[in-house]
Amino acid sequence: MPDRRIGLWLVGALGGVGSTVALGLSALRRGLVDPTGLVTALPLFDGLDLDGPGQFVLGGHDIRRGDLPRSVRTFAQRTGVFDPTVVDACIPDLEDWNANLRPGTVLNSGRAIASLADSPDLPAADSAGDAIKRIQSDLTDFRDRQKLDQLVVVNVASTEPAAEPRPEHADLAALRDALGRADAGLLPVSSLYAYAALDLGLAYVNFTPSTGAGLPALHELAVRQARQSRAVTARPARPW
Repeated sequence: MPDRRIGLWLVGALGGVGSTVALGLSALRRGLVDPTGLVTALPLFDGLDLDGPGQFVLGGHDIRRGDLPRSVRTFAQRTGVFDPTVVDACIPDLEDWNANLRPGTVLNSGRAIASLADSPDLPAADSAGDAIKRIQSDLTDFRDRQKLDQLVVVNVASTEPAAEPRPEHADLAALRDALGRADAGLLPVSSLYAYAALDLGLAYVNFTPSTGAGLPALHELAVRQARQSRAVTARPARPW
């Protein structure tokens, strides 16, 4: 069976966590570090056919100007935890993956996160629906361009303020009806990314303790998409 291609899309790709993920994945791909600390490297998982580091392709969103090589080098200088020789060896991977980065959104992100934004390419969005459509366009472009078998979206951005509860958060139909309104406060920024991913049938992981997919309406969306996926998988093949 040929190796699958797995996309890993990092929301906040140029931050400390995103930079660490990118460098660590590249170092594992190149055999520059051992898998100490990886739970899936334990003997308990030996019998599972897990995807290896070489099968992953990185992309992501960020609201800051910059690039992955520079972010990794800056983080290395500030923390002193990265081996400079490993950083140098991984620059080609970081440069390749940097081409997959796209400007993120600060819609309803809170003052602290919005203050980090210095990318000149951040597009304006009047509604949550507009922001979600643009995020989805970036995700589908990455998936199609890289010919991915699977795409996982992971939120590694700065923690946002707690979301103010709204009636639309409790019901998927009500949330969908509200997406077209010019309502910047409808969803916190992490939930914009979560909705965009789940609505496309993609996996979404909240690494940081932001709202993300934690709203009841988004849980409903995730369950609905999972059921549809299982139904398609279980459907018997047509006889020809």
